[in-house]
Amino acid sequence: MFCGICQDLLKKVENFEATVKSVTSSESADLEELETLLDEGVMLDIDLPDLTLLKQVFDFICFDLFLFHKLLDVFCWLTSMFAIYWLTFFVTDVLTE
Repeated sequence: MFCGICQDLLKKVENFEATVKSVTSSESADLEELETLLDEGVMLDIDLPDLTLLKQVFDFICFDLFLFHKLLDVFCWLTSMFAIYWLTFFVTDVLTE
């Protein structure tokens, strides 16, 4: 019985490590897949170096998304400021004619 549990755990760890290697070596990693793998790694409840790598990739992608959203906010703000400036210029030009 104990041997069967150990073999099952070993299979799960081997499958987990193989999946992590394939995900982290691919060019496009899916956030949901990374999150699922992180949850699986935590559920295995053993210390794996792949878990650290997986967490780093996940954090890197999340930071990139955070940075992208901040840049998008700045762009939208600049666009609205330009529109207000242009509208003010247009209205004053029409009113002074």
